[in-house]
Amino acid sequence: MSTRTIHDPFLGKTVEISNRLTDRLRGRYANGPTMPNGEPEFGWHEYPTPPIQKEAADEIDRLQGLLTRLHAGDV
Repeated sequence: MSTRTIHDPFLGKTVEISNRLTDRLRGRYANGPTMPNGEPEFGWHEYPTPPIQKEAADEIDRLQGLLTRLHAGDV
């Protein structure tokens, strides 16, 4: 999982968040540092989001998957 480090003004410290646009569109944020298996140490926190954001995230994932298959010559 791709992550980035930001300063959380509410916690007053530096935290790691998912760098995937689709996770952020779905309102999914990692809790804790990323473990070797790619999952956040304390799981995910999910915030409510409008349905259009989830639809957009699904479409982005679909198109990224298609591009990956095209580059691999599977399509």
